[in-house]
Amino acid sequence: PDSIQLLIQSGIDFDKLNKFGIKQSNFAEIITMSGLVLNDEVRWICFHGSYDFAYLVKILLGPRNLPDKEERFFFYLEKYFPFIYDLKVLLRNVHAIKGGGLQKL
Repeated sequence: PDSIQLLIQSGIDFDKLNKFGIKQSNFAEIITMSGLVLNDEVRWICFHGSYDFAYLVKILLGPRNLPDKEERFFFYLEKYFPFIYDLKVLLRNVHAIKGGGLQKL
């Protein structure tokens, strides 16, 4: 897909990550123990981060699949990440950047 090509062109080496990268289960354990998730004192700020947070939820759920029901997904999302501020959503109606991306900020 185009998104994978974009990452490769940006310098992501998937073979190297596969060989030397951290396992998803290890990452899930580390981020959970770090206090960055399941903590209502942490604020997450992103720009158009819905796919990123969906992937993080998938990793944190471990071998289970993402929930089939949307409300169940949002239960886990809010549990792991109680406060997410997505600048693209927050700035959706600002006329100076309407229809634009991060570059317009």
